[in-house]
Amino acid sequence: MNKDFSRIIKLLRRERGISQRQAALDLDISPALLSHYEKGIREGNLDFVLKVADYYDVSCDYLLGRTLDKDGYKISPENVPDSEDSNVDKIFKGNVVSTLNKKLIVNSISVIFDLIKRCNDKKFRNFL
Repeated sequence: MNKDFSRIIKLLRRERGISQRQAALDLDISPALLSHYEKGIREGNLDFVLKVADYYDVSCDYLLGRTLDKDGYKISPENVPDSEDSNVDKIFKGNVVSTLNKKLIVNSISVIFDLIKRCNDKKFRNFL
């Protein structure tokens, strides 16, 4: 299991203001075992990951550090609307990094083409 799991379950427990003892009782494990999970000394099995996801009401992807969204939503760059799209004001749940990557690429390409248009060299003009 990855190192994010131990850090995330500890943060979730603290966010809820739950003691380690209480969380362990609720998860039906010993406080010592929960301490080992939170410190990364031991790795939980799939059943434990599912139990923790249900307990904290988050996705398994979030617990494993695969998404920043607690619900596990991901968005791919293809799903980000263009500025001409009438639904630009949509609210997206998901990975902010992929959204920013697409916007960065689109903006970079726009800047490059604007610079080429301003250039007086015919070799570049033919490129457009």
